[in-house]
Amino acid sequence: MEGHIESFSIFGKFYGRCSELQTAYRAFDEMPVRNVVSWTSIISGFAQEWQVDVCVQLFSEIRHSSKPNDFTYASILSACTGSVALGHGKSALCQQVIGLSSQ
Repeated sequence: MEGHIESFSIFGKFYGRCSELQTAYRAFDEMPVRNVVSWTSIISGFAQEWQVDVCVQLFSEIRHSSKPNDFTYASILSACTGSVALGHGKSALCQQVIGLSSQ
């Protein structure tokens, strides 16, 4: 199963860089198991295309199934920078800071 997750992460990044996000999302959506790498890959792809609403939705969903890591937070923050979703970025940053201080 881990091999499938790693494969998606590679192809997800590829599709994202080729602006084939819908194809990447379909592959992601069909994954039976997702880890923080697969979540971050899809969030990062949408962030590169400035699809902030999708990034925020995915970020909300990841918190129910995986623990976001530093790369996940960087991806969501980059998506929110300079947009009307700056409040979401600030919220994500606060969650990261609180998480670090409790460790």
